[in-house]
Amino acid sequence: MVPLVRPEVPGHSKGEQSSLLGERPKRYIVIVSRRPLRVCGLLLVVAVSATAAGRGWLRGSVGFFDYTGFVDSAKKSRLVIACNGQKVLVQADLSGDFDIQLGRCEYQLVEVLGPSGEALTISPRQPRTFTISDGARTRFDVMIKPATPPTPSKLGTGAFHLNEPTAQMTSRESGLSSPSVSWAQISRGPTGKVVFSVDGTVELPAFKATCDRPCKNILSEATANYEAVPLFFDNEPNSVGLTLRSPRPFPAGIRVLWIIRSLDDRPITITGFRSLEIGEVPAELRH
Repeated sequence: MVPLVRPEVPGHSKGEQSSLLGERPKRYIVIVSRRPLRVCGLLLVVAVSATAAGRGWLRGSVGFFDYTGFVDSAKKSRLVIACNGQKVLVQADLSGDFDIQLGRCEYQLVEVLGPSGEALTISPRQPRTFTISDGARTRFDVMIKPATPPTPSKLGTGAFHLNEPTAQMTSRESGLSSPSVSWAQISRGPTGKVVFSVDGTVELPAFKATCDRPCKNILSEATANYEAVPLFFDNEPNSVGLTLRSPRPFPAGIRVLWIIRSLDDRPITITGFRSLEIGEVPAELRH
């Protein structure tokens, strides 16, 4: 057998010979943010190599959850994700949010680190994989278990108390005594996080939030595995709605996290929050 010998072109380097012989050199890019180093407050600490073709966007939030639901944002936490043996370290912003462009791949959540580099405990309910597809936006939220149980009368940093008068509003205007809803916006930035609860049983748990700019639903989380269904209002771009299904009625004291984001990625403020009347909810969602 005669061994195959790669032909050489005299007077040219190896790289030039590859080009002359018709070989296509491998192309690699390094993933960077839309603006140098930062996207919506996200710092890309370690980049990952990917082929030039096939990229998408990953966005999400990192938060602490206990048995009652959402507790607080995991501010400045860092996610370690991996693709084909290569790791990406992503640092969330002060609201616990991230928004980053990645190469097409199936990624695995390896671990979550605190601001000082300590390992945080990932919730056993947390999915560990997500897929980035060409040109698509993928949502991946991360639930962390608090290191210490939260104080029952406080939420997050303690800036919001369920019985605080400024966070109270009457849920329904009727002749009968009706439950009231307690709510507060607990984070600022393009993504607004609202936590609310009611002080009595509600047969139809449906709610409306009003923003200071056009906004959209992102995510909701409640204890007892309630199914959250987003609601939309015609000709009201600054409002979003939410109803909770299965099981009903909705009891008092259950805390619900509602994540809302501005459409123009500018900071958002929730200016109003109320319960919906039965006529404001689509008929198919009333039971």
